[in-house]
Amino acid sequence: MKNTADSKKDKKPLFRGVNKKLGKLTLRVVERPLLYSFVIFLIVLVIGGILFYQYVFLAQKKRTDQLTPPALLEEVTYQKILQAWQEQERKFNEADTKSYQNPFEE
Repeated sequence: MKNTADSKKDKKPLFRGVNKKLGKLTLRVVERPLLYSFVIFLIVLVIGGILFYQYVFLAQKKRTDQLTPPALLEEVTYQKILQAWQEQERKFNEADTKSYQNPFEE
């Protein structure tokens, strides 16, 4: 059976050298901040251009006949909804004028 101290020595780091590479990358960014700011600006500009093209120009090119027609409400259904709404409003106004007893009074 292996000793626990020996098993820790056998394990190699999963991301060996990543810390060294990140250190070099940050050093490069610090040495040339204007260049990397310009690169990031260009990336953001390209992504913004793609989104603008997709949501402005492609949206205008869609044919209007592909859109579904709006749902129409029948007059009978509209009257039923209107009547239910008015009944609910009437009940609400009646409840507002009712006087209730105080349950905490003796």
